[in-house]
Parts: sequence; structure tokens; C-alpha cells
Amino acid sequence: MTTSEKLSIELERFIQSAQSGKQDATLADYIEELKHLLQNVQKTS
Repeated sequence: MTTSEKLSIELERFIQSAQSGKQDATLADYIEELKHLLQNVQKTS
């Protein structure tokens, strides 16, 4: 699985959980989540 594929999957999960109301995601939260995802992907790739 490529880095971008991993990111896409993680982002999908985040978006779905935000849309389902599990978390009240603001743009700032979304950006923070992206930063964490990028760091995690960089570590694992």
C-alpha cells in the first residue's frame, strides 16, 4: 500500500466519523488530524 493510499483511508475514516457525529470536527481539528496522519505515514513508510 502506498503512502497516499494509507492517507486516503485514514482521511476517509476521519471524515466518516466526523459526519456521523462521533466527533465535532472543525477545520482546525481536521488540519491537526492531517498533520498527525502525515507524521504517522512518514514513520511507517
